[in-house]
Amino acid sequence: MRKKYILVAGLLIACMLAAGAAWAWYLYHKPHQGVEDVQPVATVQADSLFDQFQSNEAMANQRYLGKVVLVKGKISNMQQTDSTLSISLDAGGAMGGINCNMAAKTSDHLQNGDMVMIKARCTGYLMDVNLVDGILEQNNAK
Repeated sequence: MRKKYILVAGLLIACMLAAGAAWAWYLYHKPHQGVEDVQPVATVQADSLFDQFQSNEAMANQRYLGKVVLVKGKISNMQQTDSTLSISLDAGGAMGGINCNMAAKTSDHLQNGDMVMIKARCTGYLMDVNLVDGILEQNNAK
């Protein structure tokens, strides 16, 4: 009788491990979901977005966290690696700003001081409002 319980417990554990491995495989191979075809929940100025997170982070998280937004602002800094570009948008002289990560191929014609519209997914607030998967919607050079 005891051997039967051990065998059933072993089979149950093996099934759980197999299900976990299948779920991990699915998540690993799931295609990346960009923002190109997603309608933004809001169009907002960079300084307004930053102020909303700074004044009431819980309310701003409820409104923007995990959602796609269209942000308008002036580039204050850019840092490029081989595959990514990190653009900082000015938040009106505040201590922080908007940090947006996007594909490096979009940087060919961008400069500090350019006014841009970036569509990206908001991931939260840590000194800066962080946006990922950004794409350039509009570039109005100085």
